[in-house]
Amino acid sequence: MGKLIAIVAVVVVAAFLLPAVALAQPEVSWFYGDVVVNGEAAEDGTVVSAWIGGNMTASITTSGGEYVLAVGEPGKTYPGATVTFKVDGTNTGVTRTWTAGEPFKTDLTVGEGGPVTPGEEIPVVVHWSSGNSTLTDTELTLYLGTQPQGPQGATGATGPAGEDGEDAAGGIALPIVALVIAIIAAGVALMSMRRRV
Repeated sequence: MGKLIAIVAVVVVAAFLLPAVALAQPEVSWFYGDVVVNGEAAEDGTVVSAWIGGNMTASITTSGGEYVLAVGEPGKTYPGATVTFKVDGTNTGVTRTWTAGEPFKTDLTVGEGGPVTPGEEIPVVVHWSSGNSTLTDTELTLYLGTQPQGPQGATGATGPAGEDGEDAAGGIALPIVALVIAIIAAGVALMSMRRRV
């Protein structure tokens, strides 16, 4: 009997403590992915940090060129906040939106081969072959984000009006709508006559 009371006591205490422990867990947003530094997988121990509003909210070190980071603190949530990431103190240019409980694959790159500034020109040489023609090299300019644009040109001339359709004044829709209204009106009249009889 003494063992039974002890077991019941443990179960009752656990029933009260487990929800309290579960509630004490902070709400976090999870981020994970590959980390590349100068074109190579990050070395073990490379620091990845998350920032919200200019304040570091979490950090962790890489293992095998990868990271998993929980962003959140007990008693604090950041719904909809923008999270930025740094690798060994260097801004990656990557942003994500903080969402409690959601894991987001977020690969991070810094150094050579890292992010390009939007609007920056990237010279590219394209090789192609069409049919039996010889391979041709053509130099192009690739723009990341928005391409610089000049002023808008004048509006072009308005084209000629299209041809009138069948029964152009009202088309076929008007007679169909009139017929539907007439049928509904007849039905309502019939129903009101039956009620009087």
